[in-house]
Amino acid sequence: MNHPIIMIKPYYRPVVWIFFLMFAAAEVIIVRQVATLNVLDARLFYSPCQAVSLIKSLDQSTMSAYRIFNRVDFIIIALYSILLVLWFRLLDPDVDLNLRGWPWLGLLPGIFDLVENIGVALLLNSSQPEQNPEVWLAVLGTPLKWLGALLALSLLIFAEIRGLRRRLLQGRPWYDLSGDQQTPLL
Repeated sequence: MNHPIIMIKPYYRPVVWIFFLMFAAAEVIIVRQVATLNVLDARLFYSPCQAVSLIKSLDQSTMSAYRIFNRVDFIIIALYSILLVLWFRLLDPDVDLNLRGWPWLGLLPGIFDLVENIGVALLLNSSQPEQNPEVWLAVLGTPLKWLGALLALSLLIFAEIRGLRRRLLQGRPWYDLSGDQQTPLL
């Protein structure tokens, strides 16, 4: 059965790449702007004591800025999760390690980031963060988020390089996706 999306699929990959690069650039800008906040989200890992001491050391204006950043981060999670899932769905199943059937891998970093954000939100809204067991949501979510992102991006980049290599060996330009298997996006 022909699906209307098949006809325009070759144009999706560059669009996903462009959006991903724009998103990455925006993330770098955001991280540089909030570097003065010393947010838990930017760390690779931390202990519950470090998380609690950071939250307790924030003054009222910094706490307010951190709450805003935390709310915006929920939107960022949705955006990058959608991009990663689309990227997995657009892989060529002939050469891309059959990862196209595993779009849930794109959700891993987002799920753990969501767990981390919920933990941070609970800490920010707690009157006594040192007695809040939800600190473990943030403590465990942070390194798992980074590991999930590393796994997903490593697999995607490896699959893209493999697909690029195949196109070049076939004598096609690197951007020519016309020979890739045309399958529906959804």
